[in-house]
Amino acid sequence: MNYEIVMEMQRICAGEERELTRGQIAEETIDIKKEIKNLPPDKARECEIFYEKMLQDASKKAYNVDTLMTEKEAIQQEFDTFRRESIGNDSFHAMYDAISEFFMNPPFEGLDTIEYGVNEVCVFAVLEYVAGRRNDDHDHEGCRKDYWDSIAQRTYDATADHWIGVYDDLQKRFDKIWADADAQDPAKAPADGSAAKTAPAADRALQEKMAACGILAIAAIRDQDAFSLDMVQGGALQKAKEVVGEFMSDNYEEGRSDFTDNVVRLLRFLNEFFTV
Repeated sequence: MNYEIVMEMQRICAGEERELTRGQIAEETIDIKKEIKNLPPDKARECEIFYEKMLQDASKKAYNVDTLMTEKEAIQQEFDTFRRESIGNDSFHAMYDAISEFFMNPPFEGLDTIEYGVNEVCVFAVLEYVAGRRNDDHDHEGCRKDYWDSIAQRTYDATADHWIGVYDDLQKRFDKIWADADAQDPAKAPADGSAAKTAPAADRALQEKMAACGILAIAAIRDQDAFSLDMVQGGALQKAKEVVGEFMSDNYEEGRSDFTDNVVRLLRFLNEFFTV
């Protein structure tokens, strides 16, 4: 933190107009230590070099509070774009970044008192599982190893072993949900002999599978007890059909049910990630 720059920004936010360089604004906008945390050394160094180059931008102009906020957003976006392109096809870091952003504001009603790490593991488990289902070239073992390394770096090896065990158990449960959904799906074998289900029906089935896995993941945030998860797993598909049906209709209204809202928020997150 540069005290002088911070003071100038505070004066701007108080209503004054002050001159700053773009590099000075970048210094107080980008948290480089946070941005490179958990990146491979070569990728981290690339981001550091780009950040240092941004700090050297001496273009100066007078800012008011609105133009300063706009500039800060543009600078962060510029760095985020470089970081994303630098990571490239590194699916683990793309997912890890997406989850970090998802939890910037606690997304789940009633679960915000549970420690972040538990939330992260359960959401990462469902995101990575769906990635494997949607992308034939997805490297599950590579992501699993990278995630173990990430947890171990932030905590201890024993902690990583424990939570990867939870992650593995959830993924086995997701497999069962997915298989059960396929077995119940009449459109898998149309009576009229047509080759495949229509696109809307296929999308509805995918949404129900993702929602069912999401229901189990959210339940696991609260309680990883095997018996409790068995109970949730047994009814997840039926509940997912109800939630997806409500969400895709005109009847869905946020705020009527914390459970439905939590599942919908996670489902939206999954869809947005794979759309991007």
